[in-house]
Amino acid sequence: MTVYGFGALSTTQTIPWIKENGFDAMQQGFLLASVALFTIGLQIVFGVLSDRTAKMKLYFLIVYAGALAASVWMYFQKISSFWLMFVLIGGIGGACRCYQSMIDTWVLESSNASSEFEKDKAIGSVGWALGAWLAALLLNWLHFSALGWACALCGIAALSLCLKLKDVERQSTMKWSQLKQLATNKEYVVLVLIMLVLFSMGCADIYLVVDKMMSLGGTSFHVGLKWGLQSLAEAPVFLISKKLLERFQMIPLLMFSTLMFGVRFLIYGFVQNVWILVLCSLMQSVTFPIAIYCTKIGIDQCTDEEIKSTSQLAGASIYMGISLLVMPVLTTWLASCFNQDIALFCVAGCSVFALYLIQVYRKINS
Repeated sequence: MTVYGFGALSTTQTIPWIKENGFDAMQQGFLLASVALFTIGLQIVFGVLSDRTAKMKLYFLIVYAGALAASVWMYFQKISSFWLMFVLIGGIGGACRCYQSMIDTWVLESSNASSEFEKDKAIGSVGWALGAWLAALLLNWLHFSALGWACALCGIAALSLCLKLKDVERQSTMKWSQLKQLATNKEYVVLVLIMLVLFSMGCADIYLVVDKMMSLGGTSFHVGLKWGLQSLAEAPVFLISKKLLERFQMIPLLMFSTLMFGVRFLIYGFVQNVWILVLCSLMQSVTFPIAIYCTKIGIDQCTDEEIKSTSQLAGASIYMGISLLVMPVLTTWLASCFNQDIALFCVAGCSVFALYLIQVYRKINS
């Protein structure tokens, strides 16, 4: 919980932090896209290292400690250099996404993965919600330096707990020739593509919706409240996700989740009130947790033991990295050419392509 809480403290106020330091909308788009470059690089590198050595703990600690040090330092500074901000925003955002993917993979590779993964995701969602709310309250009462202190305290507490965890237990290591299996595994490729579309929509929620909230008079408090509510909404769904999968099966669940993604962004486009936008974040319960659980389990089942870390982290680097690279710039461009609402409607239309990919996945498994 504390690991996810630190992630929320260090990343949920990124847009207000960028604005606080005087960067304009176009610079903001490129700064947010920097997260993608680090996400892609870090997840591929540490996924391969984990499979080559059959270990996870050391690499997790390296990534986590780097994110902790950079976050604490950043929030105590006034930054005017675009390139320094580019490295900090990208490095922290990429590292947080990397170590969260490593946690998922770590749990899936443990002996009790079938019963522990959904609990891990639920607890993580609660931790993220608490961290997001704390960040919002601190900025509402104090300043970004208070966020730096919170990152330090929460981050160090989490690090001390992580040092006590057992490493993954795996006998075999990856051979380089096995990497070819991922590119030729049709189930794996389609699952990653489905998540690429859905995660791209999620990125629009992170950036475009937050921009709309702030243009309607929202503050960092509203942003933190939104993050907290939608993270908390995930927790009960993650807890029952295994039962949902057994009851309804993967493809119907993915279709339902995708449809709800589309509906969610249609609502975002029509709503013109900050508080209603905050409440709309509760729709997270029927979108992201269902999609991420189904695809994580699907990838775990369709790949060999020796390349499970690489398959999960490389897949995450693709659907996280590409969406984080493209969506900030694309949504900023759409909003500037038309308006934020039209851009949100365009994002809603992405769900149609995801539904098509799900049908392709159905045919592969028939």
